[in-house]
Amino acid sequence: MTHSLTAPTAEDTSYIQDTLGRVPRGIIAVSARDPKGTPIALKMECVVGKTPFPTHFWLCHDVLIEKINYLESQRIVKPLEKLIEDNLTFQEAFKNDQLRYQALRNKELTPEGIVFLKSIGIYEEFTVGRGIGGIENFTKVRCLHMQVAHLVSDDNQVGQWLEKHFSILDFEETLTDFRQRLKSQGLIEDAFQKSL
Repeated sequence: MTHSLTAPTAEDTSYIQDTLGRVPRGIIAVSARDPKGTPIALKMECVVGKTPFPTHFWLCHDVLIEKINYLESQRIVKPLEKLIEDNLTFQEAFKNDQLRYQALRNKELTPEGIVFLKSIGIYEEFTVGRGIGGIENFTKVRCLHMQVAHLVSDDNQVGQWLEKHFSILDFEETLTDFRQRLKSQGLIEDAFQKSL
């Protein structure tokens, strides 16, 4: 896996269209690729048209999206947030992830974007008050897709935890095999009996 920024190719754009159902406006670059060169995540503009867009990294890899969908369907977000709440070391590291995400996103704000955010009265909220994907509470996960997009594009504690316990970044493994492995090995139940 690589996470250097590259301009999307025509092939990338077609893949993104097939995976997401559309090509999002405001793509700056492909921020991560799997070993075969397939886009995993996109780096996005902060303001798209006249709309604030706090999701700076957007997951776009078809199999990885489905793996994360499956994990969310197993309702692991709430117990994961409880683990973050209880483990102060992990909580602090995750807060630092949020602050780093803010800084990366704020670097992409154009002068026009700054003027626009100020004109609608949300500049401070956007640049200081919102973390990963627009999260206000820096101990909340909300959406695993955003955390994994951040993991592959930069780094992320929640994403690391998911990789450690479920090996989500095995790009050779199909969704069916992933689901069977997690079920047969009891990995979801086991993950929350172990410390972070």
